[in-house]
Amino acid sequence: MKLLGITKVLLFLIIDFYLLYQILGIETAIWSIIVVILGIWAFEYIDVMRNCGIPLNNSCDYEKIKLTNAYNRLSDKIFDVEGKKMGKLKLYVIPDNSARAFSYGLHCVGVTNGLLQNVDDITLCAILAREVYHKINLDAIFKRIIFVNMVIIMAILSINSIITSAIIWIIFFILCLLKICGGRYFSYWITSGISKAFKGFFSGLQRVFVFIFKTSIGFVSRYSEYEADKYCAKLGYAQQLRYFIIRFESGTSQQGTRRFTDILYDTKPHPNKRIAKLEQYMMQFFVG
Repeated sequence: MKLLGITKVLLFLIIDFYLLYQILGIETAIWSIIVVILGIWAFEYIDVMRNCGIPLNNSCDYEKIKLTNAYNRLSDKIFDVEGKKMGKLKLYVIPDNSARAFSYGLHCVGVTNGLLQNVDDITLCAILAREVYHKINLDAIFKRIIFVNMVIIMAILSINSIITSAIIWIIFFILCLLKICGGRYFSYWITSGISKAFKGFFSGLQRVFVFIFKTSIGFVSRYSEYEADKYCAKLGYAQQLRYFIIRFESGTSQQGTRRFTDILYDTKPHPNKRIAKLEQYMMQFFVG
């Protein structure tokens, strides 16, 4: 599982390095990849701060004890099932009344006040198990790499659009200065039309890439959510996770009224589909 996460991250970084090397040269490519890696690492902690995450040691006694007990219980369960240690987590409490949890990257996992106050210890282990899967599989880091690639592509298209438009207008002014552009107003109309056509072309490309980006993120996220549920079931927490989904997530999605793009771009599977999958995982791990 960890090898798969490392492989997909390295694959994207290698592709980025190769493209940058071909376009900008070896030195620029190396420094660009270093900046990307540092940015991905930094954004883990930036996202924690953005969510006002409170380190576990600075939280109240109730939250500290409950989360520590769940962490230790989950660590023992992972060792019993997989024969290896879970690894250290940096746990944060998020001041939010909703029942949610977050995996921010390599080390940081956050849980909300609402989660700690509304679930029992075993269900809390189930939710933490899902976030441990996302951490091990480098899901948050992989999504950030895809996002960075998308930002770079959009920036390149925007720059090309501006440069192309500038070149067209420079040619127009040069022709006017040389008095070989024909009727001034007619030439202005033609030049403006060509410039708008190129802007529309690059704008259309941007929309295409945004569609690809949203669709890719949606697919990758839904797949990783199913796999996190499967990992949770493997550890024996399928019933607790099923209860959590029914209680806290079933009322948040109306599949019958959703548009095609909503389904396509959604980063989480529909709760009913997750419950059906969980029942399959229970049969797989505890009956078969």
